[in-house]
Amino acid sequence: MLVSIRISRERYAASYGPTTGDRIRLGDTALFI
Repeated sequence: MLVSIRISRERYAASYGPTTGDRIRLGDTALFI
């Protein structure tokens, strides 16, 4: 049996890391990519 649930982008990123379209901050700078 396969169960499907929805999770927020924030929770997904906390568990699995950033995905396509997410902005990430470069170290201790104000630069975002």
